[in-house]
Amino acid sequence: MHLGSHPITLAIEISNPTATASGAGVIALAVSRDAVSSIDLEPEGRHDDALMPAIDRLFREAGIEAGDLGRVAVSIGPGGFTSTRIAVTTARMLAMATGAEVCPIPTPLVAAWPHLAGGPVATILATKRDTAWVSVFRRRRAAIGPTSPLAPYEIGSIMDASKLARLLEDESPEAVIADPRTLPDALQRTVGNAGIDLTALRLCARNCLSASAAIDPQPPEQVLPLYPREPEAVTKWRERHPASK
Repeated sequence: MHLGSHPITLAIEISNPTATASGAGVIALAVSRDAVSSIDLEPEGRHDDALMPAIDRLFREAGIEAGDLGRVAVSIGPGGFTSTRIAVTTARMLAMATGAEVCPIPTPLVAAWPHLAGGPVATILATKRDTAWVSVFRRRRAAIGPTSPLAPYEIGSIMDASKLARLLEDESPEAVIADPRTLPDALQRTVGNAGIDLTALRLCARNCLSASAAIDPQPPEQVLPLYPREPEAVTKWRERHPASK
């Protein structure tokens, strides 16, 4: 359903729960451009148990039916393997049940969205050991996606400190967004050596909602979590079964 020219849109951001205000994830519903409501999930709750009841509550409080839904914007990662799977599965299920379209939003875009009015912005997510998934966005309204080319780097790739240093030198971002609590020391030093202040990662379903205007919808069955690395269980299985590579 559309009110005026704007579809009723549900946004789901539970990809990196500790980076939200509630520490658990959040959902938002736009009934029109000016009427947006949101619900924080419980910090101690299980997303697979809490997400659908929260969505139901949001709809009831807004006075609309599930069949009125026109679009689902979902933050697809990188993030926690379980939380991104739950978010994507829920978005796909709602779309298939209601006929709504699905807009898969790369989580780096959700993080960068409030900062994209000016120059380039870099985001650092999915840290592991001394590496992380690094993305760069140059402008807000470009055609943006998880594999869009951004010469000389792709919009998201795993980087160590040396690759990050080259990116910061080449792109000269106005902001670098990351969670300082989890950012490896080597990457923190690299950002500091570049003379850039670190902006704390804050994820918000309302930014996911807004960013959906820059993302083309996809068929529900084609919307998948964005994993920065192969799951460790799969890697170990391949190591134990080399003939299956």
